[in-house]
Amino acid sequence: MFKRRSLQCTFFALAFSLCSSAFALDYGDVTAIRDRTNTSQIILTINFKSVTAADNQALGITAVEAAQVQQAIANHIDICITAPDATQSSCGETDKKVKYAIGRTPLPQTGIYISVSQIANFVNSGTTVIRDVQNPTINSYASQILITDAAAPIAVGSKILIRLYPDKISANANKDKNDVVAKLGSGVKDAVDVTGAYPTPKSLIASWTNKPSVTFVDGTSGTPNGVIGVLIPGLNDTTQVSFKAHNYIDDPIATPPAEVDCTVVPEGLASDSPTCSVTCTPNDKPVTFDQALLSAAGIRTFVEDNLTKANLGFGGLTIAEGPYAIILQYLPEGTAFSCVVGSPSDAGTLVQLTGGPAPKSGDPSCFIATAAYGTALDPHIDALRWFRDTYLLKSSWGRSFVRGYYRNSPPVAAWIAERSWARTATRAALWTPVLYLETLRDHRWLAISILLALGIAFFMRRRLA
Repeated sequence: MFKRRSLQCTFFALAFSLCSSAFALDYGDVTAIRDRTNTSQIILTINFKSVTAADNQALGITAVEAAQVQQAIANHIDICITAPDATQSSCGETDKKVKYAIGRTPLPQTGIYISVSQIANFVNSGTTVIRDVQNPTINSYASQILITDAAAPIAVGSKILIRLYPDKISANANKDKNDVVAKLGSGVKDAVDVTGAYPTPKSLIASWTNKPSVTFVDGTSGTPNGVIGVLIPGLNDTTQVSFKAHNYIDDPIATPPAEVDCTVVPEGLASDSPTCSVTCTPNDKPVTFDQALLSAAGIRTFVEDNLTKANLGFGGLTIAEGPYAIILQYLPEGTAFSCVVGSPSDAGTLVQLTGGPAPKSGDPSCFIATAAYGTALDPHIDALRWFRDTYLLKSSWGRSFVRGYYRNSPPVAAWIAERSWARTATRAALWTPVLYLETLRDHRWLAISILLALGIAFFMRRRLA
């Protein structure tokens, strides 16, 4: 009797332990997109819907946030990649599995059944948590995982086998996911909805309005991988800047893309709202960027894969090399351009406002005037900057003068800054032109009248002489 009751207790204890670790997760859409230009990368998107509090407990999620969801996926999901013609149908204990870049707990990712070449990295800000409006205790999770194989390409059509980690019991037989096939990524058809280019000291930031979903060339919709920005310096009204791109084709691996000639066309550079556009030849085919091609031409690019930021920027810029165009395009392999024009600012930085040093050689500041007045924040220097921005930078000869000044003046400014008499003499020399520029800026007609009167007086004196 005692043995029978003991066996019953053991049975119920075992059943309780199994049920306590059970979960009933439901897969939503699961997709695998092979990179269009990199045969060794795919983006695996895993969605879970109707995640309950019991599911979170089974997965070890104590706080419903992206970081814990990612860790739970790494802890409890095995991923296997097979060839398109493979007969393997599940990601079992003795099958080779993708290794996660983040540590797996409690079990380490070691042994003969862990791949040494396939690495899974979670995409930046690629994990989202959506709460059910009617029932806040139920959530949906979506996570993007970048899988890279350093040893071999991942063929289009490869099978991606997913298995919920076998230390848990599935209450709804939803443990395996074996119908996911790697498809070739499609280019984004939509253009980036750019809102402007905003100046900061020595840098320029382009921003856009985030879209919850974009349209791809193949007619589907979804979330893009990121946005690429291309920086084009030295815009002017007479010379158009050209660069190379590639024509967009459905399979760039099977058929290498051809080069396309593109040109940045600026408009209204002298106005308060300059714009730009991009034209490519031939103009009847969609065009996409190639970072290697642009880099080889000395053109700077930047990729932002965290789309929640909705901006990207370029630093180390000077006003003299502007105005700049920033061309934006969605990834992967976008087929529409957006273009925005802007120039960096040389306003005082926070470091300067808190008593820090003035700009050093290479900064877009009035070097000699800064040395003379002792700080880049002196109000007299504002008049010189205003004249530069309003008049000099609006013409090709003015921009050439400014470039030459920035290139040659730092040594002179350093020499002046070390000698008090030189600073005094420079301030005296600048007094009259600065006073006139301040008058021109604040009282334009008075300044013009003064200049006209001086011209008449000079002419009359020559006549009398």
